[in-house]
Amino acid sequence: MTVQRAFAVVAHPDDIEFMMAGTLGLLHAAGWEIHYMTVANGCCGSVEYDAAMTAHPPGRVDPGSGCGRRDLP
Repeated sequence: MTVQRAFAVVAHPDDIEFMMAGTLGLLHAAGWEIHYMTVANGCCGSVEYDAAMTAHPPGRVDPGSGCGRRDLP
């Protein structure tokens, strides 16, 4: 019996979740052997902005700022 394998190679730690988790999950459910490799560890941030700017960019709206409010339309 031939073993079917999938090998995902991504650049960033969350790339699999955002781009291919569903496909890999379906392949695994179909009996495939799944392997993955992340090339970067994700700690570099940005080469253009410093850590403070990356963490809190100007004009960014907190996505949870309106959560739970009943007075919003």
